[in-house]
Amino acid sequence: MPHALHVAFVAALLLAVVAHAALAKSLTGDRVLAVVGTPTDADKYTTLLNGLKGRGFNVQVESVASKSAQLFSYGERTADHLLLLTTKPLTNGIAPKSVIHFVNAGGNALIATTKGLSTSHRDLAGEFGIDFEDALLTDEFYGDRNATSVIASSRVVAPTAIIGAGKVGQVAYRGIAHTVLATDNPYLLPVLDANPTSVGSKRVAGEKVRLVSAMQAANNARVALVGSLDVLADEFMAVDHRIHATAPQFGGASTDKLSNAAFATELLQWTFQEKAVVRAVAPMHHHVGGTEQHDMYRIKDEIVFNITLQEWTGTAWQAHLTDTLQFSATMLHPYVRHRMPLALTTAHSAVYSTYVHLPDVYGVYTFAATCNEPGYSHVEHKQLVSIRPYRHNEYPRYLPVAWPYYVGAYSHMAAFVVFAALWLSRTPVKAAVGEVAGKKEVARSATEELLHEEEEEKVAAKGASTAVAPAVAAVAAKEGRAPGSGKAKRRNRAG
Repeated sequence: MPHALHVAFVAALLLAVVAHAALAKSLTGDRVLAVVGTPTDADKYTTLLNGLKGRGFNVQVESVASKSAQLFSYGERTADHLLLLTTKPLTNGIAPKSVIHFVNAGGNALIATTKGLSTSHRDLAGEFGIDFEDALLTDEFYGDRNATSVIASSRVVAPTAIIGAGKVGQVAYRGIAHTVLATDNPYLLPVLDANPTSVGSKRVAGEKVRLVSAMQAANNARVALVGSLDVLADEFMAVDHRIHATAPQFGGASTDKLSNAAFATELLQWTFQEKAVVRAVAPMHHHVGGTEQHDMYRIKDEIVFNITLQEWTGTAWQAHLTDTLQFSATMLHPYVRHRMPLALTTAHSAVYSTYVHLPDVYGVYTFAATCNEPGYSHVEHKQLVSIRPYRHNEYPRYLPVAWPYYVGAYSHMAAFVVFAALWLSRTPVKAAVGEVAGKKEVARSATEELLHEEEEEKVAAKGASTAVAPAVAAVAAKEGRAPGSGKAKRRNRAG
């Protein structure tokens, strides 16, 4: 019986965990740390916090001075999402350095502030590429006739991935504007802009005034920056809240209901990754006509590269349709890069495919499929693939570019064969009998002349030796020795 109770308890616990996981719609977790100025400030955001709890989030509310307001514990994140609703200095566990580290670790954050923000807020905003203004934003046309600092803006310029099309109308706003430090920042996206008649300070006015911005980092962590606390407060989220504009003809702000609740919900769903999350699954490459994937291909091979994209809608994965997905084969620099068209669509996935002619350079390549759309997750799948050269028995027998060399070699061989055939087939011509006899007589005469010359040379040499003998005898007598005695002595010594 105790064993049965234990099994029942474990089953109930697992069921609760599964039910809680199914209720939480964020793919990065359900732990939310909400930081407010004072403990009583949380009462101003009841609608916002209850909405998060209703979507399955575990919300922990802490004041900025509380020691429990920590993003990390022993190097591990204690929260998956940060909701910062204060103007007081950010210290301890939520200092700007900790928030940046939190985002780099994959955490998401919504940072809201207003006039009177601390220096730490400015430092934190500067890390994300924006600069908050000092004065409250005012509007003499779209502002409330009782307080021109309360304006209504319908200039939702965010991509539809962040704010759904037609879901948000007029948004009540009371706070400060901000400017973008680097206009070419590819990670920073505009969400809500001010009206052309709005004035922030001496530095910005009109359409250059930005109220809400969003940023998606390279690691797909998301950050939203809002220059107003009231835009998320219960007062402006009330269904019947209206703004009585000074000049209704400039948009009719006095008659339209506000959409702050819908705006806050859409913005938080995107920031906490409850929507617009795209993933790549089932990447596959193989030879044309084949099905088996290889880690090595040959230069100039024809292959097929397939990949599937899915988009998270909050409750299930569905097909993600795009025309920005591209394939590249890179080794130091891209050798192949082109767009991947849609090949097949199902209810839960979209398959993209492309034919690739591999380059004529062997080495280790990176096959990459990338997709970057404003508001959606950055998709980047990479895989290392080797491309080898031809083996010795895979080269073609004859190359068209080498025909001049082939012609030269074969012409030399043909010329040699012709020359040898002509030489071997040559017939010698027989000489006449008279010519042969004449040649023999000439040869005999030449031989006799040579013999006669040799006899004359011998006689001349003998006469020369006879003339020298008396002179040699005279020299020997003068020295007192007999001719030839020197030779005899030398022979005796040698003996």
